[in-house]
Amino acid sequence: MHAQQTEPLGHDGGCACSSHGSSWGLWGALLVGTIVAAVIGTWLVWFSFVIQRQHNEADIRAACQRVMPETVDRCVDTVVIQRGGMRR
Repeated sequence: MHAQQTEPLGHDGGCACSSHGSSWGLWGALLVGTIVAAVIGTWLVWFSFVIQRQHNEADIRAACQRVMPETVDRCVDTVVIQRGGMRR
């Protein structure tokens, strides 16, 4: 008797592991996208903090200039320290 060999339907004899390469590419792209989004988000938070700090210091300096024009730097340092900031 002769045994008949049949191939499963849809199998072309190629390696089934070729589909894993595209899933690695998908995970790699997802990882890179996540890292880029985190870096951009971190930079935006830092940038907004710097802008707000400069704006607050300008407001404090203007108020000190009106109240104590002869000792503006001392007034600014005192107000910044009282608000919990660091001295220049």
